[in-house]
Formats: sequence, structure tokens, C-alpha cells
Amino acid sequence: MRIKTNSGFVLLEALIAVGLLILFLGSLGTLFLLNLRGTSLISNANQADLLARGNLEALRTVDFDDLALINPAHLVFSGASWTTAAGSETGEVFTKTVRVKEVQRDAGCNVVASGGTADPDSKFIESEVSWTDALDRNHQTLLIGLITRWDDPQGPCFAPSAAANLVFHIDGTWWYGHKQLREVYLENTGSSPIIISFVTFAWDNENEIEQVFINSTKIWSKTGPGSPSGDQHSGTRLDVQDYSINSGTTVNMNKTQFEGYMNGSTLTLTLEFSDGSIFTSAPFTPY
Repeated sequence: MRIKTNSGFVLLEALIAVGLLILFLGSLGTLFLLNLRGTSLISNANQADLLARGNLEALRTVDFDDLALINPAHLVFSGASWTTAAGSETGEVFTKTVRVKEVQRDAGCNVVASGGTADPDSKFIESEVSWTDALDRNHQTLLIGLITRWDDPQGPCFAPSAAANLVFHIDGTWWYGHKQLREVYLENTGSSPIIISFVTFAWDNENEIEQVFINSTKIWSKTGPGSPSGDQHSGTRLDVQDYSINSGTTVNMNKTQFEGYMNGSTLTLTLEFSDGSIFTSAPFTPY
């Protein structure tokens, strides 16, 4: 009589079970390592983002004139403030780089990639943090900002308008010989010259205007310079000979001549400047 045994099958099943366990443990280990690497990657990415943001904000604290166009550079804390120095800063994990770049603008003051004019009042700032992971793959976080010198602009794009820089002084305005307006003062409080291109007087009677002087310069007259020619009624826009008022300078519209008796008249003055801005005075009544 033959007795059947299952010992061979038992051994085979045991070997298969061990193999499956090894595969499972291997997969588990692989998943653990992948998870570890993923966690490390996320952690590094988050830390890189914080470092990049911190460096960008630090760049914003540097005085505009001290931000030289450097590429690449890194930040240095000196005394109680940040400054920049050439070259990147390399640490154990991260390489930190900041850059200061030129901004170009077109004739309409729009930022352009090329073909524009360098803006003296704007700079691009960049903060980059890079690192290499365990698989020798490169990663990078890059943040870009734009800073502008609002407090003392040197170019035309951010300078206050000519009209905004004008102060109109009429405290001592009076009539000489009943027909000549005297002592109207125009002050340029800005950092750049302002240029008057058009003048419009409006008043409340039928007399006509004949000529306009600033300091000793005749900027419009019924016989020239300027246009239109001939005596002009209230509200006529006079295309005057352009007149420039230097920065920090006050000039006197010391003679505006009318054809007839003007005592008691109330006037307004509108000035149009070469930058397109317009100033209109409140009504005033000279004595």
C-alpha cells in the first residue's frame, strides 16, 4: 500500500511565501525610500521658497542708489542693513543668488524686453534658491520683483507732472494803469524744468487781451510771437512761445496787457505744459 505525502508541496508553498514576503518587504522599502525622498523634496522646496522670499524682501530694503546692477550677487547683512556683494552664496544644501537688472521702457513708459530706453528709476530684482536632490536632480525657486524710485525720480516716467509741481501765487496781484495785470508768480517746486506751451486767460467783461510777458520775455502778443494773431477775447487758447521754468525757480508774469479798463474783473488762468498736464487756477480778482 502506498502512502501519499504532501511534504514536497508544503516546502514549495513555504518557498513561495518567503519569496512573496521578500518582494513585499522590498516594495515596502522602496515605498519608504520614495516617501522619504518625496518628503525631503517637499521640505527643501518649502524651505527654498521661504529663503527666496526673504531675500527678495531684503533686497527691497536696500537703498535704490545702492542697488548696483550685479548678476550674480548675494546678500550681506552689515551693521543694521542689507547690502549686496558679487557672487552666489553656497551652503550645505542651498545656493542663494540675487540679481539686480536693468529695466527698459518704451516711449509710453511701458516695460519692454528690448529696444527701449534704460529707466533710471526702475530695477528688476531677482531671488533664486537652487539645490540638488539625492538623485542628483537640480531644482530651483525663482522670484522676480520690480522696484521704483518714487521719492526722487530722475527720468520722465515717474516724475510728478509739471502741473503738479506748479504753485500759483496771486497775493499781491494788481492792475497797473487799469489795463496791465502785474505780480502773478509761478513757482516750480519740482526737480526738473517745466515748460509752458499754452496760456488761456478767462475774464468777465468784453475787453480783449493784447500781450503776455513772463519776466522780461514776451511769450505772446497780438503781433507775435505766438498765435493766434490780433486781440483775443476771453477764453482764447494762446499758443505761446515755449517758456521754461527751472527747478526751484519762481517767475513773474509781470505784464499781461488788455485793451481796456479791467479794474474789478475776476479772472482764471489755465496753463498747459509740454508734458500734456494742465493747471487751472481758482478765480481771482486783482486789486
